[in-house]
Amino acid sequence: MQSRLRSQLDILRLQMPVIDLSEDELTNNPRFSAIKVMAVMVFPDNERLREEFLVSVAYRWAAQQAHMNGLNLVVDASCSDILLAVNNPARQLDDALPAVVEGSVKTPGAPRMTGGGVAGSILLHAIRQKIGGNSNIGLKECIAALSNQLQSKAGRAKRARPQDLKTHWHRFAPVAHLWAAVEHISRSRALPGGEQILAWDGLLPTERPQLAAFLATAETFRELGQSIRHRNAQATFLRPDDMWMLAKEFEHLRLPDLGQNFCT
Repeated sequence: MQSRLRSQLDILRLQMPVIDLSEDELTNNPRFSAIKVMAVMVFPDNERLREEFLVSVAYRWAAQQAHMNGLNLVVDASCSDILLAVNNPARQLDDALPAVVEGSVKTPGAPRMTGGGVAGSILLHAIRQKIGGNSNIGLKECIAALSNQLQSKAGRAKRARPQDLKTHWHRFAPVAHLWAAVEHISRSRALPGGEQILAWDGLLPTERPQLAAFLATAETFRELGQSIRHRNAQATFLRPDDMWMLAKEFEHLRLPDLGQNFCT
């Protein structure tokens, strides 16, 4: 029975998009591993933009390293096509992540939510409903709950109507578990001792222990989302065939039972 289930999981894994990441990379180069995960989070449906983002980040990093050592980065003429994909990574992120809740990124504590954050928040709401024992979970209700929450933020919500949030959901649903992990861990930092354990700068951690914990959180949320069925529907909240997941070698990255405290 277990071998049959494992075979079914392996077949399902072949159908899902898999994040191009290995255990060796996570251990030996966690910084670039985080950037590869970020590329999937921001451009889940566009391979060309993912590749251009990675090229831009790698080129700028190499240029910075060369400058720090008193050198200039020179690209051989035979590889000049690389430069065609080089852009400003920060601008690429801004263009790809529409702001739903407006707030200056440079102002500490300023509220700001992007399209990816919308998908993560919707998924977290559904997971809390499931763990809390609510079997009547629907996407419409989850979106309405988030819309009401965002529109109460004193005019900072720019595009928080349900139909707007639904658009963001459909675009970022394949990576909603990754965005949900960002939000969940951000909230957990406020718990006693959380800042010391979970503190990092930027969207994702760049040290192996914290990045592994982030990925474990995301994978746990993915499996939970794939187990939730829409109200009066056969489809699950997250469609397994569409979800970005980790390679088989990361199967050990899971959280323990979240328990009722997760709902609070």
